[in-house]
Amino acid sequence: MQVGTGALYEVTLNIDIEAMNAPAGVTMYFEKRAHALRLDAGLGSKEGIAWGFYTDNIASSGWSELRVFGSSLNTVTNDVKMYSAGYVEGLLTCVRISQYYANVHSLLMAAEASHHALLQIRSQLEAQVGFMKANINLVEHIWPEEPTDIKWKHGRYLLFQLWGMMDGYNVAARHFKVHELSLVDFFLLNSMGEMTTLMEAYEPQKVSDRAKASSPPLVFLQKNAVVRREGGGANDTAAAAEEDAKWEQRMRKSRCSALVRVKENNADLYVGHTTWADYSTMTRIYKYYHLPLPGAESMVTMLAMSSYPGTIHSGDTYIMADSGLVITETQLELIDFFKYDNVKDFPFNAHLPNWVHLLITTRLASTGAEWAKIWSTQNTGTLMSQWLVVDYNLYSAGKPLPDNLLWIVEQVPGQIESRDMTQYLRSNGYWGSVNRPFFQSVRDVSGFTKAQASHGALYSVNDCPRCRIFKGAAPGINSLLDMRGTMQRNGYPFQAHEPMLPGHDIAARFDLDPTMPLPNGGIDSKITSRCLQGALTSQIISGPTHQGQAVFSWKQSDGRLKFPGVPWRGLPERWGFDWLQTGPVGEGGLVDLDVC
Repeated sequence: MQVGTGALYEVTLNIDIEAMNAPAGVTMYFEKRAHALRLDAGLGSKEGIAWGFYTDNIASSGWSELRVFGSSLNTVTNDVKMYSAGYVEGLLTCVRISQYYANVHSLLMAAEASHHALLQIRSQLEAQVGFMKANINLVEHIWPEEPTDIKWKHGRYLLFQLWGMMDGYNVAARHFKVHELSLVDFFLLNSMGEMTTLMEAYEPQKVSDRAKASSPPLVFLQKNAVVRREGGGANDTAAAAEEDAKWEQRMRKSRCSALVRVKENNADLYVGHTTWADYSTMTRIYKYYHLPLPGAESMVTMLAMSSYPGTIHSGDTYIMADSGLVITETQLELIDFFKYDNVKDFPFNAHLPNWVHLLITTRLASTGAEWAKIWSTQNTGTLMSQWLVVDYNLYSAGKPLPDNLLWIVEQVPGQIESRDMTQYLRSNGYWGSVNRPFFQSVRDVSGFTKAQASHGALYSVNDCPRCRIFKGAAPGINSLLDMRGTMQRNGYPFQAHEPMLPGHDIAARFDLDPTMPLPNGGIDSKITSRCLQGALTSQIISGPTHQGQAVFSWKQSDGRLKFPGVPWRGLPERWGFDWLQTGPVGEGGLVDLDVC
């Protein structure tokens, strides 16, 4: 990679894409002042094959922003376009990919000390790579030919995009003499949303325990169950606090809070999402992919999403599509760990990776009902979630909410259910998602029904701590300002004069736990509205909430590390960033539009 002082650099790439029907002589142009990179194949067009713009403001706003575009010319095949788009991203974000991978690797090694599951997980990822290659015709003699099945066509494009990202990154890695990454490494980065489940499902000791046990106990609940009672005595309060602490330990993983709110008189429709994750993963990139795919039956030309380096999907699942759909989710918990025996890859059964399935579903669906139908064709068991799909095409300000505006899909190992929940939205004015299954069939299979019966409201979908918070807050949410306040909310140590834990609010702050602090909790919030969604625009904030709480810092006031041994390569020391507004053309200050 050539480095110089001018504004424009021209580099001839050694990319073997002739077999993909690409014109020979691919050239890369980098315009330093505009942070722009373009791949050109001498097609007689200024737009080239693929190009991108990258701005890294993590140090000043907590976010970097990436906008990648693919050619609309018929002379450029989808294979070449997607590979080139990935290549552009891999080069532009190479430093952040390296930092993010290093942080993730450190976290995985720490988890591996107790789980011992990574060898099995890596073998599954290798199987997924081979399974995809076989089904998208990446085999000798036929690999230039696209498959006829539309699902596998899109699978092929996505693999080419990730392959291009790998090659782009590795060009930079060789230049800077750092460790190169394999395709399996990139599959791992794209599978981080499932890693907690994978670790538990493939942990050898738990596999052995499931094989030996004669009945499926609720393994992490108290042996002496105490149900929390309103107005209970001191013993009840102490027991309830102990139970809360046990649940909080389970929740110190990648969990989230999500909200769909209809403004009074149906005057606006808001969607919000707060990601919960390890603070080590706050290397955030907000991405825009403008990738037309002619002949692929795609309902989507542009995707906008919160994301991470080295991934081609959201990762924390906040996705806006120019099809009019907004997709988000919160993860579900599996209390009855015997149900891990329903995981598809146990002991071995290669499948389409869930992150690939998610992107294919989103590109092929034009309605919430279609999204639910396509998504429900696969349930590997390793991605347990409650999915929220909002169809803004059906929403008209001030008009009654039509059916199919909000679809909910829930899945755990061995069970998946979907339903149009617009009637619930009409009746209640909101839908809050807090890692509790709603559908009875999913509650039964996952163990929540039994857990609520024996341990009370903590496992309820209506009366859990965040359930009560959303229920109380929703009627007062009638502006984007209200949404911002709700999605960043953390009232620790008190909520309505009731003692609470820092992990029982919308934006968790487990680092504030007085007994066992950990750098984990809400790491961002994203919201949109009718006017914002129409422009594929969101209001976003990065970092642990400092709304009513101290700003998070990796160091203490005396300069010592707050969490020694926890990785934070490339991350700012202090996280006191504000909200900003981001759209396809750039970021800026907040503009709360009511009319558009």
